[in-house]
Amino acid sequence: MAEPLKDLYTRELVEGLGYEIVLVWPKFDSSAFVQCVFSDSWDSLELKGRMGRITEALYRFLPGNYKKSLGILLKIAPRFEGFQYMFFRISWRSMVWMNTIFR
Repeated sequence: MAEPLKDLYTRELVEGLGYEIVLVWPKFDSSAFVQCVFSDSWDSLELKGRMGRITEALYRFLPGNYKKSLGILLKIAPRFEGFQYMFFRISWRSMVWMNTIFR
């Protein structure tokens, strides 16, 4: 039997995402980000719940300034391909669209 898609969201994947953000924005608290993602009910979350948790943690730990956060994500986005990064790509595309509106 195939592994559930939710199992693509491993600690290694989330730590890698945090690492890439730190390379662009050294103030990013990667350890706290990872801890936030894997807190409490992680094991009981299904695919969309895990994707949502990662997205919410990104929102929490990236700068409060929209343009600064967008700039960080735009710089790292090309490094992430594949289904497991769908949460990121959807958010990234939305942000690109929003950036054209708010320029």
